[in-house]
Formats: sequence, C-alpha cells, structure tokens
Amino acid sequence: MSGTNRPDLATDAHLQHVALRRRLGDTARLAAALNNLGNALIDVGEVEAAHRALDEAAEAFTEVGDSAGLALVHCTLGYGYFVDGRYAAALAAFQSALVNGRAADNAMAIAVAMAGVG
Repeated sequence: MSGTNRPDLATDAHLQHVALRRRLGDTARLAAALNNLGNALIDVGEVEAAHRALDEAAEAFTEVGDSAGLALVHCTLGYGYFVDGRYAAALAAFQSALVNGRAADNAMAIAVAMAGVG
C-alpha cells in the first residue's frame, strides 16, 4: 500500500485487518495486524493512536509467547517515538527490541534494533 502514495488507504486496510483478526479470535495474527496498523498510523501522524495499537500488539505477542514479534513491535514503538521527537523513549524501545530479538535468536529483529540503538 505504501506504493500508492495514499497512506490513508493503508491505514483503512490495516483497520479492516485488525477487525477481521478480532472476529476470528486469532491472537498471534491480531498482534501482527496491530503492529502493522501502528506503523501506518505513525506514517499519517496519528502517533498516540499508533502507540495504543502497538501497546495492544505487545500484550498479544506476550500472551502468545512470541519474542520475535515482541521485538518487532518494540522496533515500531521506537520508530514512533523517534518520529515524535521522544528520543530517550525511542532508545529504550530499541533496547527492549534488542533484548527480545536476542531472546528469539531473530537476526532481523536484532539488526533493526541495533540500527535504532545506533
């Protein structure tokens, strides 16, 4: 959707995906959908709504025991904090992502977290 140059369309699509995953009761995929929604909301400047979606995603990833997913959501939180100018919070989120990425032995999560930590 990002190729459409219409982030509002992406946000709408992610909202629909979250609603579907809620109806299906699919916690693991709901967590991923919430992370994607949070990312889209950051892109349209709705940072507080993004953080609510990302906090819920973190809870869901924790519930299903997905450390790699938790690392991913912390990377997205870090990005959101950075965009919002909250640099200390961004660093803390990326550091948390690094811890979870290492726990999951997930090279991608580790790399993204390390890029955020700098």
